[in-house]
Amino acid sequence: MSVGNVMSAAARALCIATTGTLSGGQASAGVLDSFIDQSALYMTANKQPVQTCLKSPHIKTDISLLSPQITKQKPQNPNGHYPATGELQGLAQMLYGFELSFSLERISSSEGYCVRIAQITVHSGQQTPEIWILPRLSEGSCMYNTTYEHEMQHVQNYHDHLARFEKAVLEELPIILKGQAYYQISSIGESKRAEKMLQDEALAAVAKLHDRSYEKSSLKDQIMDSPSEYRRLSQVCTTR
Repeated sequence: MSVGNVMSAAARALCIATTGTLSGGQASAGVLDSFIDQSALYMTANKQPVQTCLKSPHIKTDISLLSPQITKQKPQNPNGHYPATGELQGLAQMLYGFELSFSLERISSSEGYCVRIAQITVHSGQQTPEIWILPRLSEGSCMYNTTYEHEMQHVQNYHDHLARFEKAVLEELPIILKGQAYYQISSIGESKRAEKMLQDEALAAVAKLHDRSYEKSSLKDQIMDSPSEYRRLSQVCTTR
């Protein structure tokens, strides 16, 4: 069984306009807590601002696939799912989500001004997954091992998501943002609004890539935590 929460892209965009930090409601697996950090901002003088503004931002990733650790502290189980035996025997807790950091560039010349995203870094996977096993199950016993293997498969679903998400960011985000990661402005005074719009649009684009990948892993988690699968697991050790 896996636990956590997630939120919609619309909710993320709304939250960031007021607080700059995001958290969400309940879902079947993982936690999504995405935010934009303090962006680096610098000024560039350029004789050809249009060509420079049209340049695609440099896309980087900082995504880690961390091995899980066993915890004695039982994670919260927001959905209240229990196996067919009526006793919760294991939980896996992972942090689904991402953070973005930006380098923004203001370009000025006698021909006008623009603000562009020079670089985006996508961060994810920095929190170590945790696995909890019912304390009364003896380590090394058939039921302990069966439960551990089940929770490890949830962690693998999470790692598959991270790899899939990173691949989408590196391959698809440059195409999505090509020629779109800038705003032409009439004066430097308009730059703050343009920066905010660029950040919100980039956040929404990354969120779509993340959520598409998350849904695939979430579906696998739901199948793994189905009543029929719990019944099968409860009978594994009786046949050995």
